[in-house]
Amino acid sequence: FFFKQKTAYEILSGLVGSEMCIRDRHRGVSKIEVMKVNETTGDLSKFCIIDAGLTSSLTHLDWDVTSSMLVVNSLAYELKFLSVPSKRAISATGAKDIEWHTWTCVLGFPVQGIFPPFSDGSDVNSACRSNSKKIIATGDDFSKVKLYKYPSVVPQSQAKEYIGHSSHVTKIKFSNDDRFLVSVGGNDKTVIIWGTDFGAEEVAAAEPAAEELAEPEEEVKDPTQEDAYNETDLSEVCLLYTSDAADEGLGVDLGGRRIIKKK
Repeated sequence: FFFKQKTAYEILSGLVGSEMCIRDRHRGVSKIEVMKVNETTGDLSKFCIIDAGLTSSLTHLDWDVTSSMLVVNSLAYELKFLSVPSKRAISATGAKDIEWHTWTCVLGFPVQGIFPPFSDGSDVNSACRSNSKKIIATGDDFSKVKLYKYPSVVPQSQAKEYIGHSSHVTKIKFSNDDRFLVSVGGNDKTVIIWGTDFGAEEVAAAEPAAEELAEPEEEVKDPTQEDAYNETDLSEVCLLYTSDAADEGLGVDLGGRRIIKKK
């Protein structure tokens, strides 16, 4: 995406109103352009520019539910909270009660537990909170897709791990209904669509009324795994798309997963 001959690295729309945030890299110090979207024509007009006060390029950003606050991360492992009306940063204490519309930042209070032991902070490339706000998914340098409970505030929290990529995972994102999780690989140039069993609609429909609750069957659990996340899962069958398969019309078979053929 190009805007006035400058490359924008991410575009994220707000929940309320017509604001759109464009993440940019400018002279080594990140500035954030907030745009207004004309609801009739779809044209963009500049609303404001916020100097995030970062010492390195911005990597992740999220809106709050009122579209008046932003949370951002940078390559220098910085965490900043920004007020759009005042165009300035606020303290972490002042941001503690903010309700976030999305959470894709890899740094912050609700994702403290997503880093593996001995991590230098660069191992986790992408994170995405489910729309049900119960799960946080991550993609890392070890070709793994992981699922954690959200918020994940305990260091080195238990997670479920899935391997489908042969390279580092650069981006991860839930579908609007949480029925699918999309992961993008780096050198393998692969997009994998994972099916889930915890879609937002299914979770809401599956929650019984209090009077309908029955006594659960007694289950023997391993006490060492009490904190492990065992309530949700990714499907064993996933859809796999690669650029080579799309060009050649071939099926792709990866570890017994579903073979996709272009018809």
